[in-house]
Amino acid sequence: MIDNESTQFKVFQTNTSKRQISQKILHTKVLKNPKELLFEKLQDGDKRFGQMIIAAKSRKERTKKQIILLEGHRLVSDAIISGAEARCIYFSQLDSLKRFPVHQTSAALYKVQYRHMKFWSDLETPPGIMGIFEMPKEGETVSELENPLPVTIICDNIRDPGNMGTLIRTATAAGCERILTTKGCVDVWDPKVLRAGMGSHFHIPIYNGLPWELLVNYLPGETQILIADTLHNIRKRDHQAVDADMLEPLEESHQSDEDVQSTDTDQDDSESEDNLFKSDSHDRGETVNSKQLNRYHRIPLPASVYHQTKYQNQNIALVIGGETHGISAEAKRLAFDRYGQYVTIPLSSAVNSLNSSISGSIILYEIHRQLMSLK
Repeated sequence: MIDNESTQFKVFQTNTSKRQISQKILHTKVLKNPKELLFEKLQDGDKRFGQMIIAAKSRKERTKKQIILLEGHRLVSDAIISGAEARCIYFSQLDSLKRFPVHQTSAALYKVQYRHMKFWSDLETPPGIMGIFEMPKEGETVSELENPLPVTIICDNIRDPGNMGTLIRTATAAGCERILTTKGCVDVWDPKVLRAGMGSHFHIPIYNGLPWELLVNYLPGETQILIADTLHNIRKRDHQAVDADMLEPLEESHQSDEDVQSTDTDQDDSESEDNLFKSDSHDRGETVNSKQLNRYHRIPLPASVYHQTKYQNQNIALVIGGETHGISAEAKRLAFDRYGQYVTIPLSSAVNSLNSSISGSIILYEIHRQLMSLK
């Protein structure tokens, strides 16, 4: 970080054109190594700033361009210090650069009017600085955690950006090994998720928007599957529970290899793939129709209070569902196939649910406590 007291900025007006005005900042560090920093002042009518922000806020465009948007001095500064690759930095006041690690990045600098930044900001009071960064590749980190715990977080139907960002931040703080999000979750690279994550995205491997039929490939063998849920929800489902024997056996619900060979091709083509869940990544590789899959919602699983559960497996996967949509049938099937269980948090009778990020944090730190005690 640049020392405010030992840094001076002198601004010089250079040649102008009809479209742009270029300015040069002479950055002089009192001790040694003077360094020049150039920035471009964007004028009214220059659409580049707005176009870049629109692209970063669109899931389709940011995925295509592999960019993310960070806003705020701390978030942008921490990302640069962590080693994240910045493409360009937008600021509204020169004073912003005095407390900003400009000497650690080669990103293009642009000065924009505060009213323009306020227009494009999601914050009521914009901090006056935004950064466009390279999106980390799937499963890669900018700065790795030391000695991560063998814990995988599976986000299931989490659609609130604040909850997702807080979970990523907590998982990073607890030293988890990776985060898997399923289709239906909010995009982890959404600007609101990034803001809630406070830079944690750069320190933990994240696999975003995985289909359930592929998710199991990211879990080591003999992984202990845990589903975070409330006793209220569990008892409600168990009241309508079916015996596991009532579930049509997967092996019997599908044709044998000989039957498949003798089946008419036109009949095979008539089955819509939209109504099938191809779970080749589940141990036996069978195909399950949606009616059968939904029965997993009603199959009882073992349950224990979070602090009475033994987290001593070599690998642990904690499934956390969204507060609105809850745990999916696919998550229940994963737990059923892997002999998993529910993990609950005691609640008073006045409350029947907890925020997803809060419940996840409570259970995660109990897992952290037990695993650390084994070292």
